[in-house]
Amino acid sequence: MSEPTTFKKGRGSDPHTLESTASSGTDAGTKTPNEEQKKVSRRIEPSIRVFPNSSIRKVLELEMKESRTVERVSAEALLVLHDLLLKEGRKLARRAIEYTVKGKRKTISPDDVKRAIADLVY
Repeated sequence: MSEPTTFKKGRGSDPHTLESTASSGTDAGTKTPNEEQKKVSRRIEPSIRVFPNSSIRKVLELEMKESRTVERVSAEALLVLHDLLLKEGRKLARRAIEYTVKGKRKTISPDDVKRAIADLVY
């Protein structure tokens, strides 16, 4: 049997981490050096990463070029769009699988996907 895979955190800044300083002192003006060095990090990434950020950014940038009013995309906006694409993609996949099972087949066909899209969009 093979051993389970372990993942190590990489070095450098993580674009999916927000850091803020923690202030737990009683007096807001007096902080000890340890309190200033304490950082609370909050991960802002989905539980599962399916789509690369660069691909999601390209979709947004296509629309940004047409609008000519927006210049940047925040990391949180990429996360929200990623989550939506994943949620809707899974709905679509479940519906396509239902059509495949009803057809007593083991392979999802393009027609199954098209029917699932028609059900969910229209």
